[in-house]
This record gives sequence, C-alpha cells and structure tokens, in this order.
Amino acid sequence: MEIVKMGVEEEQTQTQTKTQTQTQTQRKRLVEYEFLPFDSVYEILTRAPLDDLHCQCQWVCKDWQKLIYDTNFKLVHSQRTQTISGYFIQSQVFDEYHTSIVSIVGNSSYNIPSPSLDFLPKNNSKVVASSPQGLLCCVNQSDTQVQDFYICKPMTRQWIHIPNPKTRYTTERMAMMVKQSYPTLHYKILRISSSKAKPWYPHCEIFDSKNRAWKRSEDINLPHDVFLDPVKHCILVNGGFHWPTSDGRIFVYYIDEENWSIIDLPCELREMNEDESVHNKLVDYEGKIALLYIINECKLELWVLEDHSNHIWEKKFSRNMGSTHRIIGCNNLCGMFSNDIVVMKYFDDQLILYNWNKDTYSTAKPPGISSISEVFPFQSDLVPCRFK
Repeated sequence: MEIVKMGVEEEQTQTQTKTQTQTQTQRKRLVEYEFLPFDSVYEILTRAPLDDLHCQCQWVCKDWQKLIYDTNFKLVHSQRTQTISGYFIQSQVFDEYHTSIVSIVGNSSYNIPSPSLDFLPKNNSKVVASSPQGLLCCVNQSDTQVQDFYICKPMTRQWIHIPNPKTRYTTERMAMMVKQSYPTLHYKILRISSSKAKPWYPHCEIFDSKNRAWKRSEDINLPHDVFLDPVKHCILVNGGFHWPTSDGRIFVYYIDEENWSIIDLPCELREMNEDESVHNKLVDYEGKIALLYIINECKLELWVLEDHSNHIWEKKFSRNMGSTHRIIGCNNLCGMFSNDIVVMKYFDDQLILYNWNKDTYSTAKPPGISSISEVFPFQSDLVPCRFK
C-alpha cells in the first residue's frame, strides 16, 4: 500500500509541475506578445480565429482589447478570416416569427452565404438567445403546449435538439455562453422563469452541454417590486449575464458560480434613468459593461463601468448629434457594433449605423422583414461545430 501511495503522490507532483510549467510558458508568451511591434500584433490578430479572438486575445492587455473592438479592425479581420458580423433580426407577425440578417462586415469575395433558419426541422422557430461565436438558441413555436429547443449555427447550417427544461414555468429570460468552440463545442444556457403564484420570485435552470441536462439552481430572491426589464436583452461580460432592472440598477448572473449580484448606479445615472425624455441601452464597450444614452433627442453619452468590484462609472464620451439627429430622428437604441458605431432602429423596418466619431450614418434594411421586433448581435465563421 505504501508503494502505491508513493506512486500516486509522485504522479500528482509531476502533474502539478507540468501544469505550473504550462502556465509559466503561456504567461511568457503573453508578455512577449505585449512587446511586439504594433504592425506585427495587427497582422497576427487580424488572422486569428474568431473563437481565439473572443476567448483569449482580447484579455491579453487593454491595447489588444481596444483594437479588437475597432471598426476598421473588424472589417480587415472579416476579410482575412471569412467571417460575417452584423445583427440577426427577428420579426413577429401575430404568432409567426420571421428572421433575417443585416451584415455590417463580411467577405463577398468568398461568397459567404446569408444565414437563415430555414434548415431547422420545424418552421416558426423563435430566437431566444445568441452568443458572440455565431450560435443561436431557438424555440419552436408551432405547438404552444410542447416546445422544442435547438442550438444551431446558421453559417454552417448545423443544429442539435436539446432536452426541454424540467420546470413548466413561464420562460422570462434566456441567455447562452460558449465555454469552448473547438475541438468539441461546450456551452451553457441560463433559463429564468416565473410562476403565476409568485411572478416576482424568478426560478433558475442551467443547461450544460457536457452532460446534456438541465439543472435547477437556487431561485433569485429579488424584492417584490423589482423585476428584470421585459424588453431589453442581456449583455455578456466577464462571465456574467447583465440585465437592467425596473429600479434602475443592473442585475448580474454568473452562470459558472451559479450566483447573482446587483450593480448600483451613481446618482447622476439614476436620475437620468428616471427621466422619460432620456433613452438608454445597456451595451458592451470594449469588453466592459456600459450605459448608452440619448438625451433631449440630440445628445449621445456613454458611461462605462471601469471598476466592476467597486461600481465606479466613468463618462467615456458626450457628443451632440446635431443635424444628423434632425435627419434620422431616432431614439430606439439597439447597441454598439464597435467602439464608435451606435446601432439604432429607424422607423419599424430599418437600422441606423451612426458613427459618433465622424458624425456620419448609414441605413440598413433587413430583407423580408416588415417590422423589427428583436435585434441579436451576430458574428460567425464558417468552421463546423462538433456538437455533443
């Protein structure tokens, strides 16, 4: 027994030494990358796979993170890696759902197809969540009694059916996080639901693709008069799903830790949120949570959560849209495509892409959509997934 014990201890020591060596090697490489000339870094990053760009490269340093969110970088990266970036548009006409896409950057020389959901096994599928890696979570709406859940990658026309959630409560929110794209896809899905008896007491379930099963997590104990915004989608930053709350704060759910917290806002932002003439949108700005505002129908402001732990916010920019806003007259914020392009809904059937840095704009009309109901950020490559 002693010989066996010594052998196990020796094996554990070797494993720990190997892990430490790998970690030191990775840190050394990151340090080396940080001191590369900018032109070399640019050439490397504009050719990096999309998954590496999101999961690894943007966390190396602040300069890399800022570069990856740059508009011109997105364009060059798309041309060099056969990726498409834009927004998946969803329209609802009575009980029927229709989808389309607005492609902001994409490589036409490679004949990249326009993504759609016509390859799914059933018609009338509703998009309920999206991920930065080009995956969508969809629910079939053809039968209101029994719903089918799918995970799909429209660019490669792949899909897989996943088990239905265990509870029969009404789905209030869903969100998805991709943990790993290659060699085998690993993702998690958060479902927040409510019962008719206690609508203010949300229930949580988590689906893990590793074991292909839903797990009931602890309920969310919010005050009775506080609820998640019923219209706005969540923003995924630093492993947390962020939603605005009805009392002007931000709810965060960390799916790996299975816990949640509330982010407070400074008095100035709370007062702005209470002003009916001010329109706001929770956005991802260079990998940080931010609040985008349109004030008095002409002024654009961005506030960024610079210190997540201490809830410290900083005003990043303030711009007067002037004559541009008088032309487009748009208040319906959809998000930020890059660090200087704001996306807004124009009338019911178009998107406005406003460059606050240049004070210019362009319009995009999703084909086959008469009225835009929901807008999902979309970025995808052409590499097939290995669903489990």
